[in-house]
Amino acid sequence: MLKLPFLTVLAGFLVWLALPRTRAVKRMNRIGYTFIFLVFGVSLFLPGALQLAGKYGKPIEERAPLPFPNISWARIFDPQLYQEFNAYINEKNPVRLPAIIADARIKWYLFGDIDSPKVLKGRGDWLFIAESLRQGCAAANQVEDQIANLYRWQQVIEGAGKKFYFTIAPNKASIYEDRVSPGSQRLGYCSKISRERIAALLRRSPISYFNMYPVLKDARAMTEQDVYTPLETHWTQLGSGYFVSALMRKLNPDLAQRAELKKIGHETIFPDLSRMAGLYLSQKMPVYEFVRGGKAGSVSIDAHSISHPQPGRPYVRKTSSSNIAKLDTRKVLFVHDSFAYVFWNQLPSFFSDVTYVH
Repeated sequence: MLKLPFLTVLAGFLVWLALPRTRAVKRMNRIGYTFIFLVFGVSLFLPGALQLAGKYGKPIEERAPLPFPNISWARIFDPQLYQEFNAYINEKNPVRLPAIIADARIKWYLFGDIDSPKVLKGRGDWLFIAESLRQGCAAANQVEDQIANLYRWQQVIEGAGKKFYFTIAPNKASIYEDRVSPGSQRLGYCSKISRERIAALLRRSPISYFNMYPVLKDARAMTEQDVYTPLETHWTQLGSGYFVSALMRKLNPDLAQRAELKKIGHETIFPDLSRMAGLYLSQKMPVYEFVRGGKAGSVSIDAHSISHPQPGRPYVRKTSSSNIAKLDTRKVLFVHDSFAYVFWNQLPSFFSDVTYVH
């Protein structure tokens, strides 16, 4: 679908074609050609000039920088050497990221489209992770084997005298099906069937399973605020707050009853799908916290580890103390995926000791 800026540019171009070729129009043409030549010259020589000035590009992917290729006479006719060298030069190009952003935003704002195999365009300005919709139809026995393995894990943990609970963070497409484009809805047929099959098997299994799909569906119906971020894979702080509230109603109903999820301000985020699509847009999103004991911030939370998991140290431990609101003193080990990042500071509002393992 074409957006308004593209139609405006197209209308201007048609008007220019219709203009008589007067002296003034010819002068405008010369100015335009000069501008195009200057832009071409700058784009050709600017990267080298910036590198001579000590300005180098960085990886835009979440990985370590590429090493300088290993050059030797033995590899002089090796095509792999030139591929490595080309990748290294491209990564060090200081205008690579601005060029990617410019290209992606032109396609987004003028044509209403994106060019990324990892991201799918939804209705309006919504993006979806392609992986969640391109999943193949899992065989029934494969799903049953996974659930059987999960139950064995539960038995081991409960055999050690600990309680085990399992839940699934609903993906965005399952909560906002109406924001998925018609083509992507057909693409996501297998993903939907697999999700329903897994949920049905879990409900019939002896696993201590919390079904969070109805919770997030109801949360969306109850509020006009987004419970998932339009340009992000994950839920908003409001959506994660509904998840934590439902979790606490299962784990400690008394504490859940005395807690209120309250909006305390806004923060600027840089959504992951926007980065993956090359747009690098920011969004201003509401910030929520649980108010307990009648006061906001009555629970003090301290992180006793790094602020974000890293290779070799994939955990974060948070301890809480409170002079007003009662805390659950049971230790919690939360094995999670990236959805838990949003509620790192929400769950410790109820538990005095939480360790997150990614």
